[in-house]
Amino acid sequence: MNAFLRWLACAGAGLALVQGVASATEDKGEGRAEKMLKARGVAPTAAQIDANATLEAILDRSGADAWSHDKGARIQGTLVQVEDEADGDTHLAIAPTGGETNTARWMIVEVTKASRAHDPSLASAKLKALRGKHVAVTGWLYYEPDDASEDPRGTRWELHPATRIEAL
Repeated sequence: MNAFLRWLACAGAGLALVQGVASATEDKGEGRAEKMLKARGVAPTAAQIDANATLEAILDRSGADAWSHDKGARIQGTLVQVEDEADGDTHLAIAPTGGETNTARWMIVEVTKASRAHDPSLASAKLKALRGKHVAVTGWLYYEPDDASEDPRGTRWELHPATRIEAL
């Protein structure tokens, strides 16, 4: 019985350690405010869209203070990458031109589960069918706080969440 209790205590400590590591890994430097920004459930209104926030402008002005989390954007470009993530988001990369392989010219767009719940056209399979096509993407501007992110990108500014994607 004592051996079983010692084993159980060790297993519990190991689980707590693993959960702590997983939480730290999932955190990505984001606090509660950042997580709330990424979880916005409504699309930006026309008045909330920053008309100056084009794909090229965001790639050219990529500093943390260049844009506002309070604004949305509508960018146009070629959908070059679509990947499903473990957290349920669909990760997209948009480039100014088709066939762009220089990841410094890519901007990240995230379609969240909440966005898909509001708009079934944002289903992962439908987005994968748009790969290689010229698209317009509407969503909220979000500055990725994780400077050690492994995602290839030309800016830490993202559209997260994306609320509409349409082929042009």
